[in-house]
Amino acid sequence: MPALLIGLGLALSASLAQGSGYLCQQLDASERPPVSVRRPLRTLASMLRSPWWRVGLLLGVTGFLLHLAALALAPISLVQAFVAGGLALVVPMAARVFHHRLTRAERRAVPLMAVSLAALAIGIADPTRHLHFDAASLGIYLGGLMVIATLLATAVEGRLRHPALGLAAGLFYGALDGSTKGLADLARSGGAAAVLGSPFLIVAAVGAVAAFFCFQRALQTNRPLTAIAVMEAGATGGGVIAGFVAFGDSLGTAPGIELLHLAAFIGVGVAAWSLAPAQTRLAGSGEPAAPGAVDAGVETGRDVGAGVKPAPGVAEGGRHLGAPEPPVVYSRRLGGPNDDAQST
Repeated sequence: MPALLIGLGLALSASLAQGSGYLCQQLDASERPPVSVRRPLRTLASMLRSPWWRVGLLLGVTGFLLHLAALALAPISLVQAFVAGGLALVVPMAARVFHHRLTRAERRAVPLMAVSLAALAIGIADPTRHLHFDAASLGIYLGGLMVIATLLATAVEGRLRHPALGLAAGLFYGALDGSTKGLADLARSGGAAAVLGSPFLIVAAVGAVAAFFCFQRALQTNRPLTAIAVMEAGATGGGVIAGFVAFGDSLGTAPGIELLHLAAFIGVGVAAWSLAPAQTRLAGSGEPAAPGAVDAGVETGRDVGAGVKPAPGVAEGGRHLGAPEPPVVYSRRLGGPNDDAQST
Protein backbone atom coordinates (compact mmCIF):
# COMPACT_ATOMS: atom_id res chain seq x y z
CA MET A 1 0.00 0.00 0.00
CA PRO A 2 2.76 2.59 0.69
CA ALA A 3 4.13 2.04 -2.83
CA LEU A 4 0.67 2.67 -4.25
CA LEU A 5 0.25 5.89 -2.30
CA ILE A 6 3.70 7.04 -3.41
CA GLY A 7 2.71 6.30 -7.01
CA LEU A 8 -0.47 8.36 -6.75
CA GLY A 9 1.47 11.21 -5.15
CA LEU A 10 3.94 11.08 -8.03
CA ALA A 11 1.01 11.19 -10.48
CA LEU A 12 -0.27 14.41 -8.88
CA SER A 13 3.24 15.89 -8.94
CA ALA A 14 3.59 14.92 -12.59
CA SER A 15 0.35 16.70 -13.42
CA LEU A 16 1.48 19.86 -11.62
CA ALA A 17 4.75 19.90 -13.57
CA GLN A 18 3.10 19.16 -16.92
CA GLY A 19 0.30 21.67 -16.37
CA SER A 20 2.77 24.41 -15.40
CA GLY A 21 4.88 23.54 -18.43
CA TYR A 22 1.88 23.86 -20.71
CA LEU A 23 1.09 27.31 -19.30
CA CYS A 24 4.63 28.44 -20.07
CA GLN A 25 4.59 27.05 -23.61
CA GLN A 26 1.19 28.56 -24.39
CA LEU A 27 2.30 32.12 -23.56
CA ASP A 28 3.67 32.76 -27.06
CA ALA A 29 2.39 29.79 -29.08
CA SER A 30 0.49 32.02 -31.53
CA GLU A 31 3.62 34.05 -32.30
CA ARG A 32 5.70 31.11 -33.51
CA PRO A 33 5.73 29.80 -37.11
CA PRO A 34 3.22 27.05 -37.87
CA VAL A 35 4.08 23.60 -36.56
CA SER A 36 4.79 21.28 -39.49
CA VAL A 37 5.72 17.60 -39.31
CA ARG A 38 7.25 18.05 -42.78
CA ARG A 39 9.87 20.38 -41.31
CA PRO A 40 10.47 19.01 -37.82
CA LEU A 41 13.90 20.59 -37.32
CA ARG A 42 12.70 24.06 -38.28
CA THR A 43 9.64 23.65 -36.07
CA LEU A 44 11.71 22.53 -33.10
CA ALA A 45 14.25 25.32 -33.63
CA SER A 46 11.50 27.96 -33.62
CA MET A 47 10.20 26.57 -30.33
CA LEU A 48 13.61 26.42 -28.70
CA ARG A 49 14.17 30.10 -29.49
CA SER A 50 11.39 30.94 -27.05
CA PRO A 51 12.59 31.21 -23.41
CA TRP A 52 9.11 30.38 -22.12
CA TRP A 53 8.93 27.30 -24.32
CA ARG A 54 12.27 26.08 -22.96
CA VAL A 55 11.03 26.50 -19.40
CA GLY A 56 7.87 24.62 -20.32
CA LEU A 57 9.94 21.87 -21.92
CA LEU A 58 11.96 21.41 -18.73
CA LEU A 59 8.80 21.20 -16.65
CA GLY A 60 7.21 18.83 -19.16
CA VAL A 61 10.19 16.45 -19.13
CA THR A 62 10.17 16.51 -15.32
CA GLY A 63 6.46 15.71 -15.35
CA PHE A 64 6.97 12.85 -17.80
CA LEU A 65 9.65 11.26 -15.59
CA LEU A 66 7.38 11.56 -12.56
CA HIS A 67 4.54 10.07 -14.60
CA LEU A 68 6.79 7.17 -15.60
CA ALA A 69 7.67 6.52 -11.94
CA ALA A 70 3.98 6.63 -11.00
CA LEU A 71 3.10 4.06 -13.69
CA ALA A 72 5.73 1.73 -12.26
CA LEU A 73 4.12 1.84 -8.82
CA ALA A 74 0.36 2.11 -9.38
CA PRO A 75 -2.36 0.82 -11.76
CA ILE A 76 -2.59 2.89 -14.92
CA SER A 77 -6.31 3.61 -14.48
CA LEU A 78 -5.64 5.29 -11.13
CA VAL A 79 -2.51 7.05 -12.35
CA GLN A 80 -4.37 8.58 -15.31
CA ALA A 81 -7.18 9.74 -13.06
CA PHE A 82 -4.78 11.36 -10.59
CA VAL A 83 -2.80 13.00 -13.39
CA ALA A 84 -6.05 14.55 -14.63
CA GLY A 85 -6.78 15.49 -11.02
CA GLY A 86 -3.68 17.66 -10.91
CA LEU A 87 -5.68 20.21 -12.90
CA ALA A 88 -7.60 20.90 -9.70
CA LEU A 89 -4.34 22.20 -8.24
CA VAL A 90 -2.80 23.87 -11.29
CA VAL A 91 -5.80 25.96 -12.32
CA PRO A 92 -6.53 27.75 -9.00
CA MET A 93 -2.85 28.52 -8.46
CA ALA A 94 -2.47 29.87 -12.01
CA ALA A 95 -5.67 31.90 -11.60
CA ARG A 96 -4.13 33.62 -8.58
CA VAL A 97 -0.88 34.33 -10.43
CA PHE A 98 -2.67 35.81 -13.45
CA HIS A 99 -5.34 37.57 -11.34
CA HIS A 100 -8.23 35.81 -13.07
CA ARG A 101 -11.47 34.73 -11.54
CA LEU A 102 -12.57 31.18 -12.27
CA THR A 103 -15.95 30.63 -13.85
CA ARG A 104 -18.76 29.19 -11.76
CA ALA A 105 -18.37 25.83 -13.52
CA GLU A 106 -14.63 25.83 -12.84
CA ARG A 107 -15.13 26.67 -9.17
CA ARG A 108 -17.53 23.74 -8.89
CA ALA A 109 -15.14 21.44 -10.74
CA VAL A 110 -12.33 21.88 -8.19
CA PRO A 111 -14.18 20.28 -5.22
CA LEU A 112 -15.72 17.71 -7.57
CA MET A 113 -12.22 16.66 -8.61
CA ALA A 114 -11.02 16.51 -5.00
CA VAL A 115 -13.99 14.39 -3.90
CA SER A 116 -13.63 12.08 -6.90
CA LEU A 117 -9.95 11.47 -6.22
CA ALA A 118 -10.66 10.80 -2.55
CA ALA A 119 -13.33 8.28 -3.59
CA LEU A 120 -10.89 6.52 -5.91
CA ALA A 121 -8.51 6.05 -2.98
CA ILE A 122 -11.16 4.11 -1.03
CA GLY A 123 -10.82 0.32 -1.21
CA ILE A 124 -8.10 0.27 -3.87
CA ALA A 125 -6.52 -3.12 -4.51
CA ASP A 126 -2.89 -4.17 -4.10
CA PRO A 127 -1.07 -3.16 -7.32
CA THR A 128 1.69 -5.74 -7.04
CA ARG A 129 -0.31 -8.16 -9.18
CA HIS A 130 -0.07 -5.77 -12.14
CA LEU A 131 3.31 -7.09 -13.26
CA HIS A 132 1.90 -9.44 -15.88
CA PHE A 133 -0.32 -7.94 -18.56
CA ASP A 134 -1.96 -9.31 -21.67
CA ALA A 135 0.49 -8.22 -24.38
CA ALA A 136 -1.83 -9.23 -27.23
CA SER A 137 -4.78 -7.28 -25.85
CA LEU A 138 -2.59 -4.26 -25.17
CA GLY A 139 -1.10 -4.38 -28.66
CA ILE A 140 -4.51 -4.57 -30.36
CA TYR A 141 -5.91 -1.78 -28.17
CA LEU A 142 -2.95 0.56 -28.70
CA GLY A 143 -2.96 -0.18 -32.42
CA GLY A 144 -6.63 0.80 -32.59
CA LEU A 145 -5.96 4.03 -30.70
CA MET A 146 -3.17 5.01 -33.07
CA VAL A 147 -5.19 4.20 -36.19
CA ILE A 148 -8.07 6.39 -34.99
CA ALA A 149 -5.64 9.16 -34.01
CA THR A 150 -3.94 9.02 -37.41
CA LEU A 151 -7.27 9.30 -39.22
CA LEU A 152 -8.26 12.28 -37.08
CA ALA A 153 -4.96 14.02 -37.77
CA THR A 154 -4.94 13.41 -41.53
CA ALA A 155 -8.52 13.08 -42.74
CA VAL A 156 -10.48 15.75 -40.86
CA GLU A 157 -10.55 19.17 -42.51
CA GLY A 158 -12.41 22.44 -42.21
CA ARG A 159 -13.78 23.83 -38.96
CA LEU A 160 -13.14 20.58 -37.08
CA ARG A 161 -9.46 20.44 -38.05
CA HIS A 162 -7.96 21.80 -34.83
CA PRO A 163 -10.27 19.99 -32.36
CA ALA A 164 -9.53 16.80 -34.32
CA LEU A 165 -5.81 17.43 -33.94
CA GLY A 166 -6.32 17.92 -30.20
CA LEU A 167 -8.21 14.65 -29.87
CA ALA A 168 -5.61 12.88 -32.02
CA ALA A 169 -2.89 14.18 -29.71
CA GLY A 170 -4.83 12.87 -26.70
CA LEU A 171 -5.21 9.41 -28.22
CA PHE A 172 -1.51 9.33 -29.11
CA TYR A 173 -0.72 10.33 -25.53
CA GLY A 174 -3.03 7.55 -24.35
CA ALA A 175 -1.08 5.08 -26.49
CA LEU A 176 2.16 6.47 -25.05
CA ASP A 177 0.90 6.03 -21.49
CA GLY A 178 -0.38 2.50 -22.13
CA SER A 179 2.87 1.36 -23.75
CA THR A 180 4.91 3.08 -21.02
CA LYS A 181 2.97 1.22 -18.35
CA GLY A 182 3.67 -2.04 -20.17
CA LEU A 183 7.37 -1.20 -20.39
CA ALA A 184 7.48 -0.31 -16.69
CA ASP A 185 5.98 -3.67 -15.77
CA LEU A 186 8.42 -5.44 -18.10
CA ALA A 187 11.32 -3.61 -16.47
CA ARG A 188 10.23 -4.75 -13.02
CA SER A 189 9.82 -8.36 -14.06
CA GLY A 190 12.50 -8.83 -16.75
CA GLY A 191 14.92 -5.93 -16.50
CA ALA A 192 16.31 -3.64 -19.19
CA ALA A 193 16.70 -6.45 -21.72
CA ALA A 194 12.94 -7.07 -21.72
CA VAL A 195 12.27 -3.38 -22.31
CA LEU A 196 14.76 -3.01 -25.16
CA GLY A 197 13.37 -6.08 -26.91
CA SER A 198 9.71 -5.06 -26.61
CA PRO A 199 7.73 -3.65 -29.55
CA PHE A 200 5.97 -1.37 -27.06
CA LEU A 201 9.16 0.72 -26.97
CA ILE A 202 8.55 1.61 -30.64
CA VAL A 203 4.88 2.32 -29.91
CA ALA A 204 5.89 4.66 -27.10
CA ALA A 205 8.38 6.55 -29.29
CA VAL A 206 5.95 6.93 -32.20
CA GLY A 207 3.12 7.96 -29.87
CA ALA A 208 5.28 10.60 -28.18
CA VAL A 209 6.42 12.20 -31.44
CA ALA A 210 2.98 12.12 -33.07
CA ALA A 211 1.27 13.53 -29.96
CA PHE A 212 3.82 16.34 -29.73
CA PHE A 213 3.32 17.57 -33.29
CA CYS A 214 -0.47 17.18 -33.24
CA PHE A 215 -0.90 19.07 -29.98
CA GLN A 216 1.54 21.87 -30.77
CA ARG A 217 -0.24 22.42 -34.10
CA ALA A 218 -3.66 22.34 -32.42
CA LEU A 219 -2.58 25.14 -30.08
CA GLN A 220 -1.92 27.54 -32.97
CA THR A 221 -5.51 28.72 -33.25
CA ASN A 222 -7.64 31.37 -31.57
CA ARG A 223 -9.78 28.56 -30.12
CA PRO A 224 -7.35 26.27 -28.27
CA LEU A 225 -9.87 25.72 -25.46
CA THR A 226 -11.60 22.87 -27.26
CA ALA A 227 -8.31 21.39 -28.43
CA ILE A 228 -6.98 21.20 -24.87
CA ALA A 229 -10.19 19.78 -23.46
CA VAL A 230 -10.46 17.00 -26.04
CA MET A 231 -6.72 16.28 -25.79
CA GLU A 232 -6.91 15.69 -22.06
CA ALA A 233 -10.13 13.72 -22.44
CA GLY A 234 -8.49 11.48 -25.04
CA ALA A 235 -5.31 10.99 -23.00
CA THR A 236 -7.13 10.28 -19.74
CA GLY A 237 -9.78 8.04 -21.29
CA GLY A 238 -7.28 6.17 -23.44
CA GLY A 239 -5.08 5.37 -20.44
CA VAL A 240 -7.91 4.43 -18.10
CA ILE A 241 -9.48 2.05 -20.62
CA ALA A 242 -6.09 0.44 -21.25
CA GLY A 243 -5.96 -0.48 -17.58
CA PHE A 244 -9.21 -2.41 -17.81
CA VAL A 245 -8.48 -3.93 -21.23
CA ALA A 246 -4.95 -5.25 -20.73
CA PHE A 247 -3.64 -4.68 -17.21
CA GLY A 248 -6.36 -6.32 -15.13
CA ASP A 249 -7.35 -3.15 -13.30
CA SER A 250 -10.51 -3.54 -11.26
CA LEU A 251 -13.17 -1.02 -10.35
CA GLY A 252 -13.23 -2.41 -6.83
CA THR A 253 -13.27 -5.45 -4.56
CA ALA A 254 -17.01 -5.27 -3.81
CA PRO A 255 -20.13 -4.15 -5.73
CA GLY A 256 -20.50 -1.01 -3.61
CA ILE A 257 -16.86 -0.05 -4.15
CA GLU A 258 -17.20 -0.69 -7.88
CA LEU A 259 -20.14 1.72 -8.14
CA LEU A 260 -18.28 4.30 -6.05
CA HIS A 261 -15.19 4.09 -8.24
CA LEU A 262 -17.23 4.22 -11.45
CA ALA A 263 -18.92 7.40 -10.23
CA ALA A 264 -15.49 8.76 -9.21
CA PHE A 265 -14.01 8.12 -12.67
CA ILE A 266 -16.97 9.95 -14.22
CA GLY A 267 -16.47 12.80 -11.75
CA VAL A 268 -12.80 13.08 -12.67
CA GLY A 269 -13.70 13.23 -16.35
CA VAL A 270 -16.37 15.91 -15.89
CA ALA A 271 -14.11 18.03 -13.67
CA ALA A 272 -11.12 17.68 -16.00
CA TRP A 273 -13.27 18.72 -18.98
CA SER A 274 -14.37 21.83 -17.08
CA LEU A 275 -10.91 22.77 -15.84
CA ALA A 276 -8.78 22.06 -18.91
CA PRO A 277 -9.88 25.13 -20.93
CA ALA A 278 -9.06 27.41 -18.00
CA GLN A 279 -5.35 26.83 -18.62
CA THR A 280 -5.55 28.51 -22.01
CA ARG A 281 -7.50 31.50 -20.71
CA LEU A 282 -4.92 31.94 -17.99
CA ALA A 283 -1.92 31.53 -20.26
CA GLY A 284 -3.48 33.85 -22.82
CA SER A 285 -3.64 36.63 -20.27
CA GLY A 286 0.12 37.16 -20.57
CA GLU A 287 1.67 39.20 -17.79
CA PRO A 288 -0.21 39.43 -14.47
CA ALA A 289 -2.58 42.38 -14.37
CA ALA A 290 -3.91 44.37 -11.49
CA PRO A 291 -6.71 42.54 -9.65
CA GLY A 292 -9.42 44.87 -10.92
CA ALA A 293 -8.12 45.45 -14.41
CA VAL A 294 -9.71 42.42 -16.03
CA ASP A 295 -13.13 42.94 -14.59
CA ALA A 296 -13.13 46.61 -15.58
CA GLY A 297 -12.13 45.75 -19.13
CA VAL A 298 -14.92 43.18 -19.42
CA GLU A 299 -17.62 45.49 -18.15
CA THR A 300 -16.67 48.49 -20.28
CA GLY A 301 -15.25 46.78 -23.38
CA ARG A 302 -12.00 48.74 -23.00
CA ASP A 303 -8.56 47.30 -23.67
CA VAL A 304 -7.40 44.88 -21.01
CA GLY A 305 -3.85 44.68 -19.66
CA ALA A 306 -1.13 46.08 -21.88
CA GLY A 307 -3.43 47.45 -24.56
CA VAL A 308 -4.83 44.07 -25.60
CA LYS A 309 -8.53 43.92 -26.29
CA PRO A 310 -10.48 40.75 -25.42
CA ALA A 311 -11.31 38.51 -28.37
CA PRO A 312 -14.88 38.99 -29.66
CA GLY A 313 -17.37 36.72 -27.95
CA VAL A 314 -15.14 35.85 -25.00
CA ALA A 315 -15.99 37.03 -21.50
CA GLU A 316 -12.56 37.20 -19.81
CA GLY A 317 -14.10 37.46 -16.35
CA GLY A 318 -15.14 33.86 -16.69
CA ARG A 319 -18.60 33.44 -18.11
CA HIS A 320 -18.70 31.59 -21.43
CA LEU A 321 -17.66 31.66 -25.05
CA GLY A 322 -19.82 33.43 -27.54
CA ALA A 323 -20.79 32.25 -31.00
CA PRO A 324 -18.12 30.07 -32.60
CA GLU A 325 -15.94 31.67 -35.27
CA PRO A 326 -13.77 30.02 -37.91
CA PRO A 327 -10.29 29.23 -36.52
CA VAL A 328 -7.62 31.84 -37.20
CA VAL A 329 -4.10 30.47 -37.52
CA TYR A 330 -0.68 31.87 -38.27
CA SER A 331 -0.97 31.92 -42.03
CA ARG A 332 2.44 33.09 -43.31
CA ARG A 333 3.56 30.69 -46.05
CA LEU A 334 0.37 28.68 -45.69
CA GLY A 335 -2.01 27.69 -48.40
CA GLY A 336 -5.07 28.69 -46.37
CA PRO A 337 -6.56 28.81 -42.86
CA ASN A 338 -6.98 25.03 -42.73
CA ASP A 339 -3.90 24.02 -44.68
CA ASP A 340 -1.04 22.64 -42.57
CA ALA A 341 1.39 22.25 -45.44
CA GLN A 342 4.11 24.87 -45.88
CA SER A 343 5.35 25.93 -49.24
CA THR A 344 8.72 24.64 -50.27
